[in-house]
Amino acid sequence: GTLAAPGEEGEIIVRSPAVCSGYWNLPQETQTRFAEGPGWRQYATGDQGQLDTEGCLHYLGRKDDQVKIRSHRVRLSEVEAMLLGLENVAGGAVVARPGPDGDLRLVAYVVPSSKSLTTSELRLALEKRLPLAMIPAVFVFMDSLPITPSGKVDRLALPEPGHQRPKLGTPFKAPRTPIEATIVHIWQDVLGLDELGLDDGFLDLGGNSLLASQIVGRVMRSLDVDLPLAVLFASPTAGAMAMAVTQSLVGTFAPEMLDTFFAEIDGDGKVLE
Repeated sequence: GTLAAPGEEGEIIVRSPAVCSGYWNLPQETQTRFAEGPGWRQYATGDQGQLDTEGCLHYLGRKDDQVKIRSHRVRLSEVEAMLLGLENVAGGAVVARPGPDGDLRLVAYVVPSSKSLTTSELRLALEKRLPLAMIPAVFVFMDSLPITPSGKVDRLALPEPGHQRPKLGTPFKAPRTPIEATIVHIWQDVLGLDELGLDDGFLDLGGNSLLASQIVGRVMRSLDVDLPLAVLFASPTAGAMAMAVTQSLVGTFAPEMLDTFFAEIDGDGKVLE
């Protein structure tokens, strides 16, 4: 690679005649990290650094600690440090994993010290300390974190977030009308959840601007209604969105059709008399 200029970030490479020749019995890893030339060997540390104009090297963390979340560069260690500093958090880890749309998202694994701790509380606390791009989309509560033989968090052993509804401060509220049922189904499908309530907050469910545009587009096609993207952020729950859609449809459908849209439904999605 090319040598980073003063002020630029780059990987810290150690080059010296005294550098060892590689890892013991690990030829593939040795080929990845080690190199040699006339009178020198070098080792790629995997650490990120920055050389200032006075020649001082500043350590910036692990190279694999930096991820791109919706075009924003995020250091996982910074998010993790903020998470561990929150009240009622006994342990935690933050990793980047693909979301339902395939893009990377932050997933926080939390060992709570209080059984009453919720995703809503964690997100609200982090919003006061971090930019929006650095707030995890998903919070997974665990009794304990997997540990490697060396005593560090085994990040490869952390489970997939799953598709269950997050632990929220809002009680679950099921859809009551066909419009609400349609919108809840679209939200579930786009957000990759098996269940969500009418009053569950969009951001608490792991939503972002890209997923919001997908939801609005599908709602418009499914219910044949013109709905600007801003409606979702002005009405950030499925119930509020259903109300906005209903208000729009009132002027579109004939009065005799409104009874169907306002009729309550049972668990199978059938209209109740």
